Amino acid sequence: SITFLLNTSIVSHAIEFHDAADNIFAADLILNERANVDGDAFLLGETINFAGNAKGNILAAGNTAVNISTTDFKNAFVIAKGEVNIKGDAKAIYAFGNTIKINCNSECEFLIAKVVNVSGSINGDLTIIATQINLDKNLVVTGNL
Repeated sequence: SITFLLNTSIVSHAIEFHDAADNIFAADLILNERANVDGDAFLLGETINFAGNAKGNILAAGNTAVNISTTDFKNAFVIAKGEVNIKGDAKAIYAFGNTIKINCNSECEFLIAKVVNVSGSINGDLTIIATQINLDKNLVVTGNL
């Protein structure tokens, strides 16, 4: 599990660095990251809170929760044992967790969870595998559901 990885690896305190391509790599037990990067954001933590902009992809793995609130990112690949909360505009969102709450404008979404809540606008396909699905009454899906 991610908790085991963080507790037994070299991550005894926060690690964060940007590379020459303006990608951000960050890891911490409780990761609170506010960044604007032209590249990708790679995030690892027990709980991840990301606010900012990543013009590339956001790749996040969290144990308790992953919370992303941004207005500009390309794709999001998110895995969490607990909750996934994503707000913003994206090309595509791929999320896996226990509970997923999405409020985005995107071109496609692929969501797997026990409970999924979706609102926003999807200019393409929405795929959900869940025990409980809650779709906002104003949700717009132009492709397949």
